[in-house]
Amino acid sequence: MNGGGEIPFDALVTFFVLLIGLPAVVLQALPVETRRVIEKRRGLVARDLGLPILLALVVSGATIAVYRMGIWSDGPVWSTGLGTLALICVVTALVVPRRYGQRDAIAALLGREAAADLEGTGRLQEEALHDLVEFGRRSEPVREKRPALDVMRGLADRVCEHPDYHGDALTDLIDGAVAIVLESRGGARVQLVGPALAVMRQAVRAFDPARSGHTDALSAIHGMSVLGIESLSMGNPSVTQTITQSLGWSRGKDRALTMSRSQALFEVGMAAIERGQTLGAMKVLDGLTSLIYANAPVEGELARDTIGLFAHFWTSGETGRQFARFRIAQLEDYFMRDIAAVVDATIEHCQLRALFATADKVRIMRREMQESGSGLVEGAGG
Repeated sequence: MNGGGEIPFDALVTFFVLLIGLPAVVLQALPVETRRVIEKRRGLVARDLGLPILLALVVSGATIAVYRMGIWSDGPVWSTGLGTLALICVVTALVVPRRYGQRDAIAALLGREAAADLEGTGRLQEEALHDLVEFGRRSEPVREKRPALDVMRGLADRVCEHPDYHGDALTDLIDGAVAIVLESRGGARVQLVGPALAVMRQAVRAFDPARSGHTDALSAIHGMSVLGIESLSMGNPSVTQTITQSLGWSRGKDRALTMSRSQALFEVGMAAIERGQTLGAMKVLDGLTSLIYANAPVEGELARDTIGLFAHFWTSGETGRQFARFRIAQLEDYFMRDIAAVVDATIEHCQLRALFATADKVRIMRREMQESGSGLVEGAGG
């Protein structure tokens, strides 16, 4: 042989282990939520890094063989080995951060997997969707959750546009979007409401009684209610207003959706009142008013929820009473029954739902209406 000595093969073994283990070391440096995704998809890593590692091992093996044949000396052998190591380092440094180190890339990967069967079935792949939701929930800080929600919004659009969509394919997606927002902390979570709300709006807009059921739309309305209540603690009234406007938006007169919207708005309004956020409760009344105008003449849940919420303003003081008197007078002609009958029905409704505090306030409002002796219109602008 031409070398000045034998190559220490124990060092070579260590060298090969380093070559093979370097990508694993780099992957371990990634955030834990990203590693969870990758660990379930080892085939992707093997596809991206397997060929360079295999080539490196082939080159290293060939180099040793050439050395043992006496063709090369120690210098070229070690130069080749170090060059191979450098190649693996470069490939790992370029591929891993680009494909797995950016949350946008991971979210997009999971989105593609979730939509793999969409064209044929009209539905999302459940396991990939679950991974996407978990990825969004576990990402920190809050701004890093946005990529998952953006991908979920795109998936909702695609599902709703599918010709075989029947209104029952988005429940898990909607629940996941709500969970990502609820499990976020800090003021930055306000940024997450928009894309989460967009998922729910799409489900409601896509509702068509001629071709789809209520499942997704009702799930979306419930999700809006949850976000509406949560928005009261975000310190940003415009977020609550956006949500109540979405709940108050109505296309058509579907009874089930109208009842669900009304109940959702009432729950947000009650939460606002309990927290002393009068402005938030007024935004809810605006949403209920929009529903009344769109569905007039109204009765049932929508009429009772509206009167129940007005009763809280009525009993809050003279200014609140004048406000409620004026607004009810504006809406009186949009109720199917006279206002006295609606008030009585509201009391009974609140008792059945164990809303005793609200029932008591409606009773007070009814009594003061009767004592005034001149109905609601008196003092409407005062």
